[in-house]
Amino acid sequence: MINTMVEEAFKSGNNQIILDTNIHREFPLDNINKLAAPLIESWAANVFGNISKISGNKFNLINIEVGANRTDLADVVLQFKRTNAEQLNPLYTTGSVDHIQHRIP
Repeated sequence: MINTMVEEAFKSGNNQIILDTNIHREFPLDNINKLAAPLIESWAANVFGNISKISGNKFNLINIEVGANRTDLADVVLQFKRTNAEQLNPLYTTGSVDHIQHRIP
């Protein structure tokens, strides 16, 4: 389900993070993960947040929380509305995302 949400964002054209800097030379790629990881997490939070704002969305996504610290167990916490009243908690279930990977065909 999470992969489907990310895939749909890519297919809709919402697949770019645009940065405008005053850096005129190349950026050292050995530390790119220190810059890229928070940007990708923020992009994912926007994608999931936009979906959760749609009442009755097809994923039943009802809430999203972003980890505040680098030491948090998850980068993004998602809550989904349960559709089966006989489940343990009939209102919602919570899942976490700590790694987002999308392969471009």
